[in-house]
Amino acid sequence: MMKHSAYRLAAWIVAACMIFLFTACDQSADPEVILRESLAKSEQIANCEASYRYSLIYASEEKETQVSSSIDSTYFSSPFRLREERTTNGTDSTTYLNAEDQDVWYYAKMEDGWKKVNVENQDRSPTKLLPSLSLLKSAEQPKLVREEEWDGTPAYKLELSFPAETLHNTIAEIVATSGMGNGSQTLVPALLESVPPLFGYCYIAKDSGLPLALELDTTDALNTVFSNIDGDSVQITVSESVISGTIRNPDRTDPFDLPPETAAAEIMEAAG
Repeated sequence: MMKHSAYRLAAWIVAACMIFLFTACDQSADPEVILRESLAKSEQIANCEASYRYSLIYASEEKETQVSSSIDSTYFSSPFRLREERTTNGTDSTTYLNAEDQDVWYYAKMEDGWKKVNVENQDRSPTKLLPSLSLLKSAEQPKLVREEEWDGTPAYKLELSFPAETLHNTIAEIVATSGMGNGSQTLVPALLESVPPLFGYCYIAKDSGLPLALELDTTDALNTVFSNIDGDSVQITVSESVISGTIRNPDRTDPFDLPPETAAAEIMEAAG
């Protein structure tokens, strides 16, 4: 009896040690390495679908303003092709970048039909072209929060620090539409200097190492920025400022064709 008890105790100790070892390995995951390798793998994506969502709600002089925008992208690296479906405050548009021979052409539908512009030296990197990946690339100081599932996929959840420049367009939008500082854009750089630390989260798949999602709530940061202004009669209160994004179906995205109408697109000269 004592012999069997000793065996059971030994087995329990071995099992406990194995659990400890696996747990220790997971806890030792280096967030700097996780993020760096994830971005490197993102550069090698052959194709994917990506989404980017932004929502802003603020009030000035008792008038509430809502701004919402979304970008749904479909990306292929070879042959290079990118479709962007944008919605801004209910207005939809679809544009394309398409490699043709040695050139890259940008296609957009105008009121009088499709136009195309030759784009010189077009950067084809997904971390440049896809807003979610571009924002993730700007992040610093990753910290491992925990391991959890995101949309059914085991993932590392990382806390990230983002640069103040992340809020440039948002602050410019509020200044221009609220009449703050008489709408002067020279106010924007000064406001950017008062942006407090920005923190958000990303989810990175444990198996593939690729980014899954990104989320950033800047509501409190914007309220801090606009509460530190002296002498301006316009008071700003932000009730929502949220950015989110996803990367889906990497290397298994269905191909797409440009609309047949683009074959007759009028060639335009690039601005500048």
